Amino acid sequence: MHGDSLTKTTIKLLLYLSFCVFLFTIRSQAVAWSVLAGSVVLFLFYPDSRMRRGWIPISIIVVTTVVGNLFFIPGRVILSKGVFTVTEEALNLALLRVVKVAGLIVGAKLLSITTSFETMIATLKRLSSPLNRIGVPAEEFFETTGMTLRLLPGIKEDIISRYRSLRVDGRISLVKKLRIVGSVFIPALVESLRNPSEYLHGSGGASFKESRQPKQ
Repeated sequence: MHGDSLTKTTIKLLLYLSFCVFLFTIRSQAVAWSVLAGSVVLFLFYPDSRMRRGWIPISIIVVTTVVGNLFFIPGRVILSKGVFTVTEEALNLALLRVVKVAGLIVGAKLLSITTSFETMIATLKRLSSPLNRIGVPAEEFFETTGMTLRLLPGIKEDIISRYRSLRVDGRISLVKKLRIVGSVFIPALVESLRNPSEYLHGSGGASFKESRQPKQ
């Protein structure tokens, strides 16, 4: 791993951490709206399509954050419908918390898009190296984390392959589908622990599909 790459990644991580701290210190509505607008624009128009992956769960998280902070907050009432009351303080609180959530998600996505997991793990190992001197096994932790991240794509392929081989009827109930997913997830997880090399992508390890192909 090149030193320049680790240095750039270190700067990116420090910038992201600084941005996270900044998000939790925002109190001004003008600043909050500016950060929220910037996060939305970056999410919608960033050239790399990976930025917009997972937009459905992200939308659910954002909506849940808004709804969870919009009602039952005492203050100056600006809207009242039955048992639901929206106050000015609730709007401010919802805005600030949505800004934090949106900023953290977009920032993390931008960091993951511009930096490989391997480089990120290597950088975190270097930054946490002083902890090893006081008996904290930081290096082992990040090595395990890196190995886990490299195994995930292969495990995902294995689960999908096992699920498709069952030819599940799409008309079955959701509960049965979840049981089937569980029945293929556990064997894939056990297999990945027994033979991790078959699930590794890159760095000398064949992908799951390649490792499962019959030898001629």
